[in-house]
Amino acid sequence: MARGRTISNVNVEILRRTGVRVSGRIVKPASQDGNASAAPVMTTVWLRSVAAEPGTAGQYTHTTGDTFEIQDVMPGKYTLAAEKLQF
Repeated sequence: MARGRTISNVNVEILRRTGVRVSGRIVKPASQDGNASAAPVMTTVWLRSVAAEPGTAGQYTHTTGDTFEIQDVMPGKYTLAAEKLQF
């Protein structure tokens, strides 16, 4: 097919790519272990593709527990980060 040529009666099927599940456990610093009086903590865990443009948001999840899971992660190199918010 030549560049710029128009073709009629073509069915295009868009396939959804499915990624993998990334999960793990959040380990608190030793200074926080066993501190029952501490305020609840929400942790945001996110993945950002190394190849992404600066300022591009990645995939993320919030958790108040010690585990996290991010689904449908496509193949590639990522930076994984976590940040806690105490409330």
